[in-house]
Amino acid sequence: MTDPHALAGTPDRGPSAPTFFDPSFERLPAPVSGDSATPGPVLLLFDRDADRDWVADAAVALATGWHAAGRRTVLADLCLDDPFLHERIGMPNQEGVVDIFLYGASLARSARAVPGRGFYLISSGTYTPDAGEVLRSPRWEKIVAGFRDANAALLLFAPSDAPELAALGRFADGAIVLGGGNGPGALPASVAGVATRAWLAP
Repeated sequence: MTDPHALAGTPDRGPSAPTFFDPSFERLPAPVSGDSATPGPVLLLFDRDADRDWVADAAVALATGWHAAGRRTVLADLCLDDPFLHERIGMPNQEGVVDIFLYGASLARSARAVPGRGFYLISSGTYTPDAGEVLRSPRWEKIVAGFRDANAALLLFAPSDAPELAALGRFADGAIVLGGGNGPGALPASVAGVATRAWLAP
């Protein structure tokens, strides 16, 4: 069993064992603590076979903890074909990620404060049959630059088999694996170059 407050693995290879994480616990594990929050995007990658409630709660706990540490934080739902994050949080799926990248919606209007949590949620938004079109959108470059300029964190909640993940991975400052029996070893080759910060498991 891995100490939930100790680093696992090495920075170059990523964690070789999971850090067991209870999202209801007030303190975040060391590898993903608020002190580790950096401006720009970080991938939160989950296996579709993982427990949905735990995966969503883990993402919410991370966003809450990073906000509490003083980093303005936005959690964006990139599970575009089968969104569930907004339901777990208890918010409607309104104008969101798809609308920003395909229809020119305002990011500022689409990001909504989560009551009692402090961070902002961008829900998946309007359904699209081509999620890959969103992930490879040229608009990402400008949006990512804006987050870095504003010293704000962008947590990108996405299934590990999302299409065009590599196009998005080139902007990411790392990945946090949520659940999944094989952890980072189960990640697709398309994101192999993205450093894995932590592997969290229930």
